[in-house]
Amino acid sequence: MWLRRIAVLIAVGAAVSTLTAMAGFAYLESKLPDVFSFEAYKDLAREHSKVYASSGELLARFGSQYRTVVAIERIPANMRFAMICAEDAAFYSHPGLDLLGIARALWVDITRGRYVQGASTITQQFAKTRFLSSQKSIIRKLNELVLARKLEQKLTKDEILTMYMNEIYFGDGRWGVEEAARHLFCKSVSEVNIAEAALLAGLVNSPSRLSPIRYPDRARRRRSYVLGQLRKRGYISEADEQRANAQTLPKRSCEPRVSPARWVVSAARKQATKLVGRNALRNQGLRIELSIDLTAQRAAQQAVKTGLTRIDKRYKSRRPLKQLKTRKARQTYIAKLRKTLRGKRPSMGRTLRAVVIGFDDKTKRYQLDLGAERGWLSIDALVRYQDAQGRPPRFESGDVLLVSVLARGPKGTVLSADFGPQAALVAIEPQTRLIRALVGGDDARLHPFNRALGAKRQPGSTFKTFVYGAAIEAGLLTPDSTLRDAKRTYRSHGRPWTPRNYTGSWDNRAHSIRDALARSINSIAVEVGQRIGPDKVADFARRLGITSRLRADLPLALGASSVSPLELANAYATIAADGMFSEPVLITRIVDRKGQMKFSHRHSSTRVIPSKVARALADMLGEVVRRGSAKRAHAGRPVAGKTGTTNRARDTWFVGFSPELSTAVWVGHDNRRPMRKGSGSKLALPIWGSFMRGALDRVPVTPLPRLPHVVGASRTPPATLEQDPEDGADELEPESEQGEDEAIELP
Repeated sequence: MWLRRIAVLIAVGAAVSTLTAMAGFAYLESKLPDVFSFEAYKDLAREHSKVYASSGELLARFGSQYRTVVAIERIPANMRFAMICAEDAAFYSHPGLDLLGIARALWVDITRGRYVQGASTITQQFAKTRFLSSQKSIIRKLNELVLARKLEQKLTKDEILTMYMNEIYFGDGRWGVEEAARHLFCKSVSEVNIAEAALLAGLVNSPSRLSPIRYPDRARRRRSYVLGQLRKRGYISEADEQRANAQTLPKRSCEPRVSPARWVVSAARKQATKLVGRNALRNQGLRIELSIDLTAQRAAQQAVKTGLTRIDKRYKSRRPLKQLKTRKARQTYIAKLRKTLRGKRPSMGRTLRAVVIGFDDKTKRYQLDLGAERGWLSIDALVRYQDAQGRPPRFESGDVLLVSVLARGPKGTVLSADFGPQAALVAIEPQTRLIRALVGGDDARLHPFNRALGAKRQPGSTFKTFVYGAAIEAGLLTPDSTLRDAKRTYRSHGRPWTPRNYTGSWDNRAHSIRDALARSINSIAVEVGQRIGPDKVADFARRLGITSRLRADLPLALGASSVSPLELANAYATIAADGMFSEPVLITRIVDRKGQMKFSHRHSSTRVIPSKVARALADMLGEVVRRGSAKRAHAGRPVAGKTGTTNRARDTWFVGFSPELSTAVWVGHDNRRPMRKGSGSKLALPIWGSFMRGALDRVPVTPLPRLPHVVGASRTPPATLEQDPEDGADELEPESEQGEDEAIELP
């Protein structure tokens, strides 16, 4: 009798336990996310976006996870077999759960009172990676089991394996087999051989510890293990195993560490975020196509680098500002720095003085005192200032240097060297307004501010083009009208103002407007601005493409209002495009991973000035190059342009165009430090000419557009000037309200 009762109790207990377990599993299942098909997975998986140049070359990736989802047809059999042998040999035979392994792991966990051991199949690993956290707990493990059960019920084995191989992490920021193969072998996963497949499969166990680049011996042993499993289970022969084991491991990743267009990528990220949102940019696998021409981009970067090296040599930028020889002198100077900063740490990117107080031989860094804090300057940040033998400058304690704060972190303040001036270049195709090249400074890693888009600087005499254009459009003058270069005094901001020429004198001779632009005569430009009115000059400039706020006063004629290089390049592009205005374009298309268009640029243009006015200006600007202040600009083809130099050469420019490109180059210090005996023709123009020659080297020569009826077209070119004229805005103080650097948003 008692045996029957015990049997009944056991049966009831078992039934209750079963029902309880079923109820518990049903409850957990109701709380967990739905399982989806592979097609749904492709839409939900985090996939980084890719940025491409106009030629289709990959420039950059944006995303929280570098992943490219591929279907099972793209994953070869050797890759699938290798993954199964490495992670779950019984994958195709079990129901998604390794019950013996789970029982063994649970017993260990229970006896030790905490989560110690796991026993995960590929199905469980995918459930954990895709749906759950990495937290180690028994509750999380139960959720994993329930999800694995759901996956096995609703999906085929091939679908689970495909999603798993797209989801898992392979190290170095790469998720999924496609990105891992491209990262390590420079090829798609569809092209990997058995040795490469075994190496990839082996990485999953511990991506960082088994990296073939950092730990080749560990990676080789792990690959050998996977190959042994493949042979043991009949997927490969012993000869195949031996050949695969003999293959060398990759020693470096395939992708370049330095993008050929860092400034471009930074600008594209900001604009793409504005167009599609941050989440879509980082996680939805977009294809972002840019207008950038890599031939022109590389030519721009090389021209800026070479130009700044030449300028550094001219100004001896390697030398410290001064040398404080005694301890007392250093302490006094540092105290003055602290007082100047009012005890507050300087803002990021601000150029300021600092005193060298030591050098760390182990880390190869100088320690500097900025007054309010100390920072480190690595010799790697001095690459620009190396001598002909590739040696960086050496400094001693007490040397005063110009630096800026690049970053602050737990290891201290990181500094950049600001010894020499910066430069910016932007080149636009006049007919389409596609931005073909963009350089925002000497090195985006050390000086990330993009001066091509964000720097607002006084344009100097490049603005005279708009003064004369407004007068010609109004019918007040023609290019051959004459005015006298004479001393004139005007009322500006309630006080007398007498604009001076670069030479400081006036020749009291009559000059044609064409000649006045070629010689960059300030007195005539201001007189024309006075006659036409500053409001009309500002309106003319805005119609051509100047978007910054302009102060409509007489100094505007000499470029007193600050603008960006992008604005000037686009305004001159309007002249090159025969008076047709368009917005500059960086992003041409954005396509999602299904091939659907998210954004597509549609070119449209508007006539803003008559064709005859645009051609008159182009002809006059061509005269500047043929015989005026920019005669060094010849790029082996017809070009036109204008130099610009503000007072004390705080800003130097050359803006010019050929039929193919309109390019603006700016050179100056971020803190508006003067450049002794500098000018647009000496500093900016050589960079412009070098770039145009490199960018257009293999482009057929096209003449600048000229019509027989162009207003005041020169029929015979005047003789070359006896001296090379320079230009300069006469003692115009930098504008506090308009001179601040700010970002320009591309439309």
